Amino acid sequence: MKNTITASTFFIIFLLLFSGTSSAQIDLTSLCSDDHIQLTGQICIANTPIAAPFLRITPDARHAGMGDVGISTNPDDNTLHFNSSKLGFAEHKYGFSANYTPLLRDLGVNDVHLFYFTNYLRLDDKQVIGFGVRYLDLGRVLISDTGSILRGGKIYEYETAVSYNRKLGGKLAVGLTAKYIYSQLPIGQSGTILMTADAQAIAGDLSLTYKTSLTNVLELTVGSALTNLGSKMVYVDEVKAAHLPTNFGIGSGIKWAINHEQSLHLALDINRFVQRLSSDFAKNTYSVGAEYRYKRLAARIGHLNEHKTQGGIKTLTYGVGFNRKFASLNLSYLHTLNRYRHPLNKILRMSLALNFGEA
Repeated sequence: MKNTITASTFFIIFLLLFSGTSSAQIDLTSLCSDDHIQLTGQICIANTPIAAPFLRITPDARHAGMGDVGISTNPDDNTLHFNSSKLGFAEHKYGFSANYTPLLRDLGVNDVHLFYFTNYLRLDDKQVIGFGVRYLDLGRVLISDTGSILRGGKIYEYETAVSYNRKLGGKLAVGLTAKYIYSQLPIGQSGTILMTADAQAIAGDLSLTYKTSLTNVLELTVGSALTNLGSKMVYVDEVKAAHLPTNFGIGSGIKWAINHEQSLHLALDINRFVQRLSSDFAKNTYSVGAEYRYKRLAARIGHLNEHKTQGGIKTLTYGVGFNRKFASLNLSYLHTLNRYRHPLNKILRMSLALNFGEA
């Protein structure tokens, strides 16, 4: 059997392959029986399936190397994913980033890729707008079972986002982000043809950041963000609609300017999924990370601990970075601590960022 599939569709295609029927449709809600992540990659909270989990995958190498913290880190080009209001404190007038993550390599899959592109533009000393595109290429489905080939086109999901961010005084900033999400996944089989269905949703983020100097060498940042709050994803019909991965997070970070060449940044994020009907089942996810900078070099380390209701992944992450005046290159590596073979194990992320003009 030859297959080119993704974590989010693995179990769906498995059911199609061995269902023994010439035409099948998958009940997405039937795949969620417990309060934990299923083999499909869907996160199930109180039997409520969560669609588009790719929205919660950290897309850039800098924050991934710090255990996926990002709510209260220094603002950069990839702030839009975590807490767009931090752009109010951006140090440049314009920024652009390109991020690439090859997924599922530890499972032998080589055609699943996550791309993330962002840019921001400072309008004046208080207002900044940001733009982002996230694209998950799930590969081309090709499955062989006893000589029968199921053929499907490229399977993919994407998100486009635009944000408006404003400083309110010198220490506080707020952000508002609007998103469009599109998803295409397999839903059934007709003969040797694999059928797909698409779904789309509109969502938004609300975020807040407070930043202040404690001493002449210590800087405190506190932030919060409500992300992916929006409509349901309807693949088949309204009854089987799935929620977006709505998340509420808070974070706190301390930056210590050791001297003019060295700095140390420590950060903690606490996240939880928000579901109107199942909030009692949603547990917290904790992320801690550190970043040490020396001149143009950066070294990072972090740890993420998820409750089983949010995926159950436990990781150690590492990262390095090289910075010049207008550009930075970052790499990170994720190693899971789970006893079982996790789909996200051994992930290498790469990020390139360009920044121009002083704010």
